[in-house]
Amino acid sequence: MPREQAPWVTGDGPSAPYTGYVPPAGWFGTCPAGRGPGSLAAAGVTPEMMANAETIVSVGELMGLPTRAYVVAVATALEESGLRNLPYGDRDSLGLFQQRPSQGWGDPAEIMDPAASAATFYARLTAVPGWRIMPLTRAAQAVQRSAYPLAYAPLEPLATAIVDRITAVCTRQRLTSNAGAAAVVAAAASQLGVPYVFAGGDTRGPTLGTTPGVGFDCSGLALYAWAHVHVDLPHSSEAQYAMGTPVPRNRLRPGDLVFFHTEGPPGDASHVGVYLGDGRMIAAPDVGQTVTIQSIDTPYFTTRWLGARRY
Repeated sequence: MPREQAPWVTGDGPSAPYTGYVPPAGWFGTCPAGRGPGSLAAAGVTPEMMANAETIVSVGELMGLPTRAYVVAVATALEESGLRNLPYGDRDSLGLFQQRPSQGWGDPAEIMDPAASAATFYARLTAVPGWRIMPLTRAAQAVQRSAYPLAYAPLEPLATAIVDRITAVCTRQRLTSNAGAAAVVAAAASQLGVPYVFAGGDTRGPTLGTTPGVGFDCSGLALYAWAHVHVDLPHSSEAQYAMGTPVPRNRLRPGDLVFFHTEGPPGDASHVGVYLGDGRMIAAPDVGQTVTIQSIDTPYFTTRWLGARRY
């Protein structure tokens, strides 16, 4: 598509319906009344675009980032995809931010998940020294390395208006009636983008482990998250699985720990994640990866499901 044609204004080009992440009721607190009204609608902002922007902002909130980060992210997505979750792009580019699997942005399924791709974008943005005070176009370019580095700046006013509308109209709600669940999920989400380190993590945060770097393994992230509600868990997914109250899969609530058998003797709980709702979890997957948002409904995790626990 020619660069001068903005699909979110002209409607030109193939249309990609929004099929990605939809926050569960009572988690982020979606607000359809705030999608695309008034001047935003006149600017060509559609309900699909606002839904994607709400996901971007909500992930940033869960990560504890300032409003400036949301504006940079939304402006970047406006330029890269027109705030649409596109299943195509230049070469192997995909999704809201047109991230490329071949350039280490994740596998296609992760990139096509708006929440996961937003978390990855934020992780790289916050690793840029001085990103909070540099011009938006420089911050976005430091992450994206676009062939059109000046294209982000003209979109800053619209991105700011979108973020202002979302943060003004959408009141962030508690995850459930149990405020403790909100604290557990918020703690896990604050570590999105932190490297996986085997045996890494304690109640205070990421630590050294037995593989290079400072970070978390899956059970280290789980014990860190639950420590925020004064629950002391061991640093072992198998031991965590042996504790707590069993929860059926169809009764999961945000904050529950979800367990899987991914290796070792049959029946071992070798992987654990913090459940978010809507079939998603925050987890530290493996060496060479970072804490991220994953679907528990993929064939891989569905066939390796063991159970869930609430503490």
